[in-house]
Amino acid sequence: MSSLINVVVILAVVTSGVLVAPAVAYPEYIAELPTLPKHARGVGHVSAEGGGLRNKFGQDFAAAGHTWTKELCQADSDGDGYSNGEELGDPNCTVSVLQPAAAA
Repeated sequence: MSSLINVVVILAVVTSGVLVAPAVAYPEYIAELPTLPKHARGVGHVSAEGGGLRNKFGQDFAAAGHTWTKELCQADSDGDGYSNGEELGDPNCTVSVLQPAAAA
């Protein structure tokens, strides 16, 4: 019985670590984007709340290694005629060290 309890405890610890990992990665990604409010969870996702399926920008950001590159900045991921840089506050694609904007 004791070994069964040990197995259950180990599985619970491992499972909780897997479930926490996606939440830990989020601040790292948001820090890569220029002038983005800290509360802008939905950027890169279909859902405005974040998480789940990625939209085209989220797919492009992942393909760029989750890094704000000049190419990603110049691209128009959502096809609306404005570059990603124009939409995210870096219209000239000159931001190299990125920090999220202060929350309103």
